Amino acid sequence: MSLCTIRRAHRAGDWAGWARQQVAERFGRAGYELHFTVYGRNAILGEREPLKERQAHELGIVVQGIAPTKAVAKEVCMIATRQMFYARLPQVKGTAGGVAFVLDEVMPASPAYRWTLNHTMRLDDPLALFPTFVTEAGV
Repeated sequence: MSLCTIRRAHRAGDWAGWARQQVAERFGRAGYELHFTVYGRNAILGEREPLKERQAHELGIVVQGIAPTKAVAKEVCMIATRQMFYARLPQVKGTAGGVAFVLDEVMPASPAYRWTLNHTMRLDDPLALFPTFVTEAGV
């Protein structure tokens, strides 16, 4: 997982599409998952942001790479994160990029697993296993 802030990204497809394309060139389009989660406004200055009433110009983004091995997940995440720096964004005239990285490394998460329900029961009333009680309390 990687954390970064992207400035002036008005359309998600601009930067995310570029990053996905770069990851696909290295790994193809299968065998991993790549997720971008956008968190709120004003990711850098927070409450001190002087432009609170305008359209958001900063977004906090978490990039998640999920793969069968830790090494592949880390590389997927790193490529996607770094490629956001090179994406050409509307209204950004320079070539230095519009991304600031909160961390300059990938934060590994613990291994994930898939939970499955192996035993099922047919019930006439789906709430039969979860009794509900109403009690009056007070003086």
